[in-house]
Amino acid sequence: MRNLYKAQRAYLITSIKPTLTRRWKPLLVLALTATALAVHRLLDRHSHLDALEQQLLADESRVDHQLIGGLVRKRFTSSLMKRDVARSLIHQSEMSDVIPFNRTFTDVRHPACLPLRYDASLPSASVVVIFHNEQRSTLLRTVWNALGACRRDQPWHGLVRPGSGELGYPGQDPSDPYLYVKEVLLVDDNSTLAELGAPLQRYVDTRLPRRVRLIRLPERFVELGANYTEKAKGEAQAK
Repeated sequence: MRNLYKAQRAYLITSIKPTLTRRWKPLLVLALTATALAVHRLLDRHSHLDALEQQLLADESRVDHQLIGGLVRKRFTSSLMKRDVARSLIHQSEMSDVIPFNRTFTDVRHPACLPLRYDASLPSASVVVIFHNEQRSTLLRTVWNALGACRRDQPWHGLVRPGSGELGYPGQDPSDPYLYVKEVLLVDDNSTLAELGAPLQRYVDTRLPRRVRLIRLPERFVELGANYTEKAKGEAQAK
């Protein structure tokens, strides 16, 4: 009886296997091909992100954290900069790349303003930075300046009227390190510089708080507005 069962099983496998092979082999090939392509894309994306990360680390390694205020001017001011405008711009660009992004702030208000006291609870604020082909280091320093001025540990946040509520905007998380600033919007007015493409997006995604967002415009808003203005003038003259 056992031998008969084995014979029947062998017959079924032998008769069905070719049918299964003919039906499933093309699907198996497609599945393996799709898997290979997906793995290849993931590897490419990973290598691309690694290259961006290495670029950002190289840029950060050039930053001199000792350069503050007068030291910056002393290092980069020269008679050559005063004589040659083009070279002066190059020096300014180099200076921007080595000045730290996130710097320490001091209270620079006029002495007459120092005794003033403000409400602790204030409306939220959104910071909008529109740029076109701006140097990346300058742009990022602007973002960090906006955030740094609103850090909860800044001494001027203690200059509030007693009984004027909790620090921050209504409903703000008490543990939020940045007071009053709800979001920072970076609006790219269709820039063409490579450093404002993937490297900037990588920096925003990995090094800035989530309240900072990068928005890309598909075409230059300035040119678009100028075209609308010219069109309106033409229609007005035609009337």
